[in-house]
Amino acid sequence: MATIRTSAHGYLLSDEACVTDLDSFRNSLNDGRKYLGEDPGHAESCLLYGLSQWREPHLACLPRTPPTEPVLLQLAEEHREAVNLLADAQLALGKHQQLIGPLRAMTRHYPLDQHCWVQLMAALYAVGRHYEAFTAYEELRRVTAEASGTDPSLEAQQLHQRMLDADPALEYRARR
Repeated sequence: MATIRTSAHGYLLSDEACVTDLDSFRNSLNDGRKYLGEDPGHAESCLLYGLSQWREPHLACLPRTPPTEPVLLQLAEEHREAVNLLADAQLALGKHQQLIGPLRAMTRHYPLDQHCWVQLMAALYAVGRHYEAFTAYEELRRVTAEASGTDPSLEAQQLHQRMLDADPALEYRARR
């Protein structure tokens, strides 16, 4: 029998039965992915609900062994994806200022996650902190060069170019 859940904002979430908090998290992550482009508010609600179901430590009742490591890594990646998608939704909703601190923390914790850097640059630029946005790009460039001898991702390069061009669309999102 399927259950229907609602988010804190009254949105209907997946109607799949949730047996565990992990099932609930994964269903909400899938809903967040699905709604991100069309309804960032709904995506935000789904992802906030899913992240509220997140419990650590995972598999605490089992000893850390080679068979459990891939499972733990997969769970960590799913959590990180949910956090990234939540930031995307909140950027689309114009919540730039409140994201700067958490995004700085994410770039320190995951310095090679270039999408986090792009989110940070976009948030900084949108609230008028252009110098810091350009400084973040230079830091990303340094980190990627040291780690792999490569340039930043195409996504980061394109945002950097839009900032150099003073693309008004980057500012507009902050004023909404």
